[in-house]
Amino acid sequence: DSDNKKTIDQEKIVEVSKSPSSEWLEFSQKAQKESPKLASFVRNAIPQNLAGSNITLIFKSENYASLLDDKSKILLEKIARDLSGHVIQIGCKVQKTFSSIQTIAEYEKMLIENEKELKRKNAADYYQVKEILSVFKNSKISEIKLANE
Repeated sequence: DSDNKKTIDQEKIVEVSKSPSSEWLEFSQKAQKESPKLASFVRNAIPQNLAGSNITLIFKSENYASLLDDKSKILLEKIARDLSGHVIQIGCKVQKTFSSIQTIAEYEKMLIENEKELKRKNAADYYQVKEILSVFKNSKISEIKLANE
């Protein structure tokens, strides 16, 4: 039973840290070329599949849904059509949604945080840091600030 729970938990971790599909990333890049505003809708929407004829943009924040106007929907439909090769209608779910699937923006933020954490760990493990700590009795690292923080 506990082995089954571990497997389920591991699957959740994999799902949460999984990159958005290359198709959704490309949709975001094409939208960025058209306008940063359009790209922000794609980057902050829960990734969808462009294979169907309808996409419902679902946001984890209500702010984006309220900003998505008809002109933006039409432009996103054109980009989606050019990318997929078929007509796609874009709708929007207005209420705030909770999902374990990461948006592009969340995924990129996670990558940046992971990179910072790795830099902190490497700094603490750096041989010169360890040598300096060994000189001072009972010394320890209490905080590591990166140059860009």
